[in-house]
Amino acid sequence: MVCPDPSVLARWPADLTILVPGQAWLSRIEEAARSPLKVAVLNPVTKRCAYERVGPGLRR
Repeated sequence: MVCPDPSVLARWPADLTILVPGQAWLSRIEEAARSPLKVAVLNPVTKRCAYERVGPGLRR
């Protein structure tokens, strides 16, 4: 699921992973996160996912 809407991210369950289609979307989610979130970043070339934790006070 891709979810760039900041108002939705404020209520996003911390244990539910957000799937994004690339690094640009990861940046959007990271900027909007108000709590720690799990994000799976899909690499469209390799078709693999890298998992990230984003949110206030967290650094990649």
